[in-house]
Amino acid sequence: LTDTFDNYIAFNYVDQVGGDCFNFNRGFTVATGNIIKNCGDGGIAFNNGARGVISNNILYRCNLGVGAGHGATTASPYISLTIVGNEFNICDNGVNMGWFGYSGQEATTNVKITANTFFGCRNASINYDGNPNAANSKFVVISDNTIWNTGSADWNGTANASANAISFRDCEQTIVANNTIYNTPSSAIYLSKCEKSVVSGNIIKQAAYGVQMASQGDTVIANNRISFTSNTGILGFNGCTITSNQVSDFGIGKLGRA
Repeated sequence: LTDTFDNYIAFNYVDQVGGDCFNFNRGFTVATGNIIKNCGDGGIAFNNGARGVISNNILYRCNLGVGAGHGATTASPYISLTIVGNEFNICDNGVNMGWFGYSGQEATTNVKITANTFFGCRNASINYDGNPNAANSKFVVISDNTIWNTGSADWNGTANASANAISFRDCEQTIVANNTIYNTPSSAIYLSKCEKSVVSGNIIKQAAYGVQMASQGDTVIANNRISFTSNTGILGFNGCTITSNQVSDFGIGKLGRA
């Protein structure tokens, strides 16, 4: 489905599709209760300002479980999207908020990703790659998700040793809170060029880095429980506030600033 306005897509079973299983390019859509398997591209794709709710779906072995391109334009910068209660199993990417930007269009804005379960996503479980042609991603809340075994070889037989569980670039006013993240080969939470953000209340176990900031600070990292990291528990950048975290059982044992 493309170039459609208001849609309700519910309780479908879709298997073996070469491209996107569902693709929406504008309007408001509720996609709920679907079982989507073996998609060559996006299981559910919201692009070009499409908005709505993606809830309680099962996405299995999709190249991209849920994808959202730029979510707004400069004329209409506040597009809402809620991704809640879905299960992502053995996808290359779980949720990817887009990697492209064009003149006059904004990055994904006003998004809530909450109470989802991710297992065995190879490249990343939740990520936004950023783009110099688009404005920063803004007002994203990533909360109460459970993430297991990011970087797994289950997708294509090859593990990804550089995979981050949650990875956001070129963002601001992003909240990453109360997620449970186990067994990540690189960073459980990685933020690059992200301003005025909050990383709080997350439980992280078995990662190379627990929380890693890169290139920019002005972010609060607080009240996280981080254990069994092989490298650094919390790596903040200048301007970060790091407070009230519990960090234990290091491989190397560092907490500091870049």
